[in-house]
Amino acid sequence: MMASIPSETKSTRYHALTSIAFLAMAAFPISAQPQELEAEEQSFDEAFSFDQQTAQAHITGPVTQAVADAAAKANMEQSDLFAKIGPEEEDVPQANTPNLAWPDAPPSIPPALQNAIEIVTENDPAVVASWWRVRSAESTVRSARWQRFPSLTLDGNISGRDNWLLPSLTVDVPVWAGGRLDANRDRARFQALSAESGWEEVVVDLALLVTDTYYEIVLNAQLEQIYSESLAAHRELVGTMERRVAQQISARADLQLAESRTAQIEQELNLIRAQREAAAEALAALIRDPSYELGRAPTFTKNILDQDWSDATAEALEYSPTRARLALEAASAEQDIRLARGSLFPQISAQYAYNDVTGGRVGVGVRMETGNGLSRFAQIDTARADYQTAQNQTRLFERQLRQEIAREVTTNQAAITRTDISLEAALTAAWVSGSYLRQFVAGRRSWLDVMNSLREDLSAKAGLVQAEVIAMSTNARLHIRTGRWRPVRTSGDQ
Repeated sequence: MMASIPSETKSTRYHALTSIAFLAMAAFPISAQPQELEAEEQSFDEAFSFDQQTAQAHITGPVTQAVADAAAKANMEQSDLFAKIGPEEEDVPQANTPNLAWPDAPPSIPPALQNAIEIVTENDPAVVASWWRVRSAESTVRSARWQRFPSLTLDGNISGRDNWLLPSLTVDVPVWAGGRLDANRDRARFQALSAESGWEEVVVDLALLVTDTYYEIVLNAQLEQIYSESLAAHRELVGTMERRVAQQISARADLQLAESRTAQIEQELNLIRAQREAAAEALAALIRDPSYELGRAPTFTKNILDQDWSDATAEALEYSPTRARLALEAASAEQDIRLARGSLFPQISAQYAYNDVTGGRVGVGVRMETGNGLSRFAQIDTARADYQTAQNQTRLFERQLRQEIAREVTTNQAAITRTDISLEAALTAAWVSGSYLRQFVAGRRSWLDVMNSLREDLSAKAGLVQAEVIAMSTNARLHIRTGRWRPVRTSGDQ
């Protein structure tokens, strides 16, 4: 069993062993003759020593030209990826929406991600559209408040005999409407608050979308680099196996196996590259800024990730804009019941009327609309059913939110634990692949064992990257969903 490595040296040794493994797989002359094996075995024993200084020396030393070129190309592509992420789009007129900032970002949030979220959540058309709904709802509130003020009706008739204008004036002041005026005002107020919660919901959803897209780019960029290096190493091994076949040292089936594994890795690399490009295009469409730079991929640091999420569910329920919107929609539906009940009663108003025939008169007006049959009572039942529906939708969302937060917390904790295990697996796989290659040269391992060890080494590296990115992405999502990191209005329309 491999000895435990201190946490502060694991990452350093992993990168060192990775370089050493590629040195063994690509630079070692597999076509060597039997009389050279003993000296080469000794050189490999020295190369795979556990001494830290030797490992560090192999990091700075050259590997093979093919592997070095592939690594440089992968690094260049990754730098290009995190530089300019998309084509320029047309300028969109800005609405008078609030200016948002996401201050006090946790140390685990990359600055590039924070800036991208601020750009998208302030300028995205979905945010602008939802804010216009807020403005519309606020206008409805003002309209509902004006319902208590007098209404003025002015008519004019022309006399057929004298061609005189005969004016008629009516002033109507609401006195009592069975509670409909208050219910209409309260409903409009709840709808305005619901619209504002809907706007906040759009902001949070966009922040989560940007987070997912950003870390998808990070994951695929790092996987692309790993697969590019593995592909270069496999191609180098194909070349050496071709020489062994030409010298009749190895069978042609071994060469075909190496070519098959190389083709598989190339196919997987093309798929990863396509996924990275698709994610980059999606983020470019959200940011709409071709000059925006994402910078380098974030580095996984375990000790800066929040690991205490015991109150995450309660925090998410309290903060969730979606839950607030649904609750306010239920409150608005409750006012519809009051409106339906108020329609059973007459409306009473004070009136002043003037015309040339009767002159000015003051009185009390009573208006009663019964509707068709018992339709008014049916409207009350409809309003009650809508209210119950809205309430149960709120309860359903609360249950779903609890499940989602619990799943995110579990995924985050499992990914953090998995990073330590994956690092050990990656270190072990790097040593095993190098050892199998040496044993193959000595005749103690088959070529299939070498190919399988290379595949296991690649899987271990990919597993480590996936665990690290999942841990970082779920940590960021939990910060947003629980409100520990939330947007703040800095200026603009309030």
